[in-house]
Amino acid sequence: MDGPVPFDDEGEAKGVEIGMPDDALVAANDQLAAAAEREGAEDAVDSAEILNLIEDCKNVREGLQLDLPKKGLLWIPNQVKSLRRLRVLNLRANQISMIPTELCETLTDLEFLSISWNRLQYLPENLSSMARLRTILLQNNQLSELPEAIGKLPLLQELRVDNNVLEALPPTIGKLALLELFTMHNNKVRDLPPSMMGLRSLKTLDITDNPLEYENIPDSLHRLNEMHELLHSKTKRRAIITRANAIRRTIRTAVRDELFAGVGQEGAGGGGAEDGGSGVY
Repeated sequence: MDGPVPFDDEGEAKGVEIGMPDDALVAANDQLAAAAEREGAEDAVDSAEILNLIEDCKNVREGLQLDLPKKGLLWIPNQVKSLRRLRVLNLRANQISMIPTELCETLTDLEFLSISWNRLQYLPENLSSMARLRTILLQNNQLSELPEAIGKLPLLQELRVDNNVLEALPPTIGKLALLELFTMHNNKVRDLPPSMMGLRSLKTLDITDNPLEYENIPDSLHRLNEMHELLHSKTKRRAIITRANAIRRTIRTAVRDELFAGVGQEGAGGGGAEDGGSGVY
């Protein structure tokens, strides 16, 4: 074999012992190069697809809605910042670990944000710049806290943070006067801030599977949680329907018995005077 073998001393010795011919090395290198070229081509196709979707959003959807779910994104593409009129942004099921602060300053007209099933560990404090947000979906991330800024979204109506690692909620959450639905199933929250009593518009609450002291939860919040759990639990629904049917049957039986008893008494007392005691037919 002419020329040095391209390995260190130990590798060179092993290479000589194996006795790999030059043409085999060339073939192996060619295969690796071809594989790398194919992988790069696939990445290029993915990037081209994403850019096309962003352009489609500009040209076809008037820059109002962008859907990029399940694209393997590691970050939010910079080109998204150019969509200043964006109302709906769907980034579900990617591998995004952060929301750039610049994005919050740019997409100030955004109303719907779905970034569930990603790898978010925190949210930027200037999230409040997206003051028109009505829906935020953050389920299945790695969030350990929510920023104080979450309470500065005056139009927010739906907030979902299920399946994260939240340990507490910011007191400002009680300022979300229009919030109707809040779900935080399967987190690590031990206490609810007293400010949550200020959520006057709240209709749906899910705080299940958290290490909460339920006896310390205000009754109004407790009832909302139980109602949500009830609506989403087939076992509990069946139990209630069974009890309702049993009560209905009991009432029906009691009413029927009462009616028949009354009719029987009328027949026994008045029928004989008029028609010779013919009784009830």
